[in-house]
Amino acid sequence: MPGATGGPACNRHDVCYQTRGSDQGRCDFALREEIINSCTLAYPLPCPHLNDGEGSKFTSAIACQDYKSERKDCNDIADWFYKGLSPAGTGINENWSGEAAFKTRQVQYCECCK
Repeated sequence: MPGATGGPACNRHDVCYQTRGSDQGRCDFALREEIINSCTLAYPLPCPHLNDGEGSKFTSAIACQDYKSERKDCNDIADWFYKGLSPAGTGINENWSGEAAFKTRQVQYCECCK
C-alpha cells in the first residue's frame, strides 16, 4: 500500500523526530495525514471498476468490494501507525514506543550539536 511502509512519509517523520525542539504529536499526526493522503490518491472514490466495461456487473461488484477493502486497510494502517507511535500508544513492546524513539532522537540530535 502506498505510503504505508517506508518511503517519503516515513523519511519525513524520521526527520521530524530528529529536529531539535519538534513536537512528537505533530510529527505523528503529520505521518498519519500523509499516509491517509497516499491512500486517497491510490484508492480514489468512486470505485474505478464500476463503469470500466470489463466483464459483468457481478465482476465489477466483486472488484469494487476488493477495492474498498484495500482502501479501508490502507487507512487503517495510518491509524495503526498513529496509535502505536503516540505517547499514549502501546508501541511494539514495553521497550519501544513512539515516545521512547522521539526522546532518544531528540537526545541524539542534541549530542551531535555539542
